[in-house]
Amino acid sequence: MKIGIISGCADTGKTTTCFEIKKIYLNQENSTVVKEFNYKKGIKDQERIIDERDCLSIVKIDDKYYGISSQGDVPNHIGVDIEKIMNYAKSHGFEFESIILTCRSKGNGLAAAREIAPKYGAEEFFFISSRITREITEEDLKNHKREFAIFILKAIGHLTISEENIQLLS
Repeated sequence: MKIGIISGCADTGKTTTCFEIKKIYLNQENSTVVKEFNYKKGIKDQERIIDERDCLSIVKIDDKYYGISSQGDVPNHIGVDIEKIMNYAKSHGFEFESIILTCRSKGNGLAAAREIAPKYGAEEFFFISSRITREITEEDLKNHKREFAIFILKAIGHLTISEENIQLLS
């Protein structure tokens, strides 16, 4: 299994990148959402209110499974969420090809994220998301995050890119 960690400060596009990855997965033939764990709006955590825009998803493409967890702002959610999808996988008899998760770039969140790969005997890939400081259009920002998502998937070995199509490796 491979673990991709997207780390960054607030508002650097970590969650947006996770949703771009999810879109790429779901644009593949034979893809489906296996399980969507929903966050409830306004639930108070120790550190902040959970954002309903975050996702914790399992996607299946052909016979391979992929996890996505964008709730990396709250350190204790990182391990809990990964454990939640790992337990779901175990109880349903499958293993993940990879899990993409997010965390803040320092402190307890980063420490919690860096514990995941060793805990599950996975190979870790680390990516840094950063804020774009110059003015760009929403469309350009969206394209930037999509390109970042493609880069992440290529780096962990799940994508081949052609000009016409984006396909997961067999």
